Amino acid sequence: MLLAGVASSCKRHVFDNLASCERGVYINIYEQTECAKAPSFPEVKSLHIYTFNEQDKWVSTTVNKDFRLSAEGEVLVPVPTHGRYSFVVWANVDDHFELKELNNESTRKDVLLLLKREADKAAALGEHKLYVGTSPRVIVGEKEEFLPHTQVNIREITNRVNVRVIGFEKPQDFAIELHSNNATYIAEGGVFKHEKLSYPTTMEYLPNRKYPNELDLFARFSTLKLETGRNNELIIRKLENGEEMFKVDLIGAILLSPNADNINLRCINDFDVLVRMEKCQCPNGYMAIELWINEWLVHSYEVDLGD
Repeated sequence: MLLAGVASSCKRHVFDNLASCERGVYINIYEQTECAKAPSFPEVKSLHIYTFNEQDKWVSTTVNKDFRLSAEGEVLVPVPTHGRYSFVVWANVDDHFELKELNNESTRKDVLLLLKREADKAAALGEHKLYVGTSPRVIVGEKEEFLPHTQVNIREITNRVNVRVIGFEKPQDFAIELHSNNATYIAEGGVFKHEKLSYPTTMEYLPNRKYPNELDLFARFSTLKLETGRNNELIIRKLENGEEMFKVDLIGAILLSPNADNINLRCINDFDVLVRMEKCQCPNGYMAIELWINEWLVHSYEVDLGD
């Protein structure tokens, strides 16, 4: 049901029984990060709106696949009776994901959405973007304010991570991996810690920007929400024997970096990662000496280059 700015026709002089009045909440949906000066209105292909009562119990689910976000646009979500309600809006849920059915005993803290997987391999997200946001509590009146208005700020919880590794003489002998415990979500949008999954990618070999005759190892990843505490492991592995050449918690490295203030995780969904490898007198022959993220040096490592 898509109505904007339509006043309720349920007036006390028309309806003796106010219980029969239509009740609902108009929701304006937008996106705005802490770093943005104004809201934006991303293109979305579907909305799943979950209604919860004052006890945070599920009331209903409204699905809409034909709504364009805008400054004026509102979705009218019906509610069964007067009371306090809150809403969780998921945008762009599609066949990449598995949705759990909620019931009258379900709460905002119950598991709702899982990224599909095969064994420990996550489904490939490609360029897909997923959003989620919650409303404040809204009072739907018993004798007035039958159709109040609210807003929901949906935030993107998908990420693009591009990783370039420079310094290998034979980059085809190595692979880049990205793992995380971030593929299962509760209804209100938080990550539910579950099993660690590996995100799919394909290795590429690109000309080095400084020395075009040399090749760099390159991989593109599309992931769900990257946040601290989720074991967001970036690994460079030797293909011949599976040996780990480099391993780091990507988000942990940012937070511990002296440049952490320059990489606001609440505002960034795209990460360009550069790992600089150097030959050394060490067991596997190479060691990481620098880790750059979005052109900021987040960590450097001491290395014995030998004689």
